Amino acid sequence: MNGEDSADPVPSTTAEGDDRHSFPRGPVQAVAVVVLCHLAIVFALVGRNPDTARFLRLGGVVAGEVTEQPWRLLTSLFVHADPAHVLWNGLSMIVFAVPVVLGIGYLRAAAIYLVGGALGGVAGAWAVPGGVVLFGSSGAVSALFGAWVAITLVRARHDGLPHRARMRVLGVALLILPSLMTPISSSGRAISVAAHLGGLAGGLAAGLLALGAGAQKRTVEDEQPGTEDE
Repeated sequence: MNGEDSADPVPSTTAEGDDRHSFPRGPVQAVAVVVLCHLAIVFALVGRNPDTARFLRLGGVVAGEVTEQPWRLLTSLFVHADPAHVLWNGLSMIVFAVPVVLGIGYLRAAAIYLVGGALGGVAGAWAVPGGVVLFGSSGAVSALFGAWVAITLVRARHDGLPHRARMRVLGVALLILPSLMTPISSSGRAISVAAHLGGLAGGLAAGLLALGAGAQKRTVEDEQPGTEDE
């Protein structure tokens, strides 16, 4: 079983200041590097017609053995079935990772990607029989989607945007949610819906925490006394 999935691209505006009106070159380049790394692994290590044993050797999560080999929760995020698997997840990453990076920064976005992907792996492994191998970054991408929803809703409320703006975000989320709950890909591979939902839940929580931490940091900085030359 793999975590292959895709989400429909949607426009988003979570940047602040001039970033709202300029092309986000840095975040797009960062996502492109990740996607190229995933493609390189597919071409160099996965190859054509891979079997379960190969995905296991490359770091896939083994259901029933998560506590014995927890490192697989991270290595599995870099293993994909084929280039199409990488590109679908990469398209979704561009859509959601870029606004998340603009909203909370590279480090927090990367943490959400990794932690959300690990939580997705735990959920996916829990939902299938022991011995099933799971891999792919769609749980991590689902976490970015969840973070985007949380960040966009909170920012819309904080900026005093009309109620319909928040409803549009919820509408987009409802449109994408069915794609996260599809159990079979277009190529016939099994998809771990539990991994998607686990990543989504982790991303929602992490997005709220990241916004709270950022707001607290700004408050502390604002309260620090200034200095004057004597």
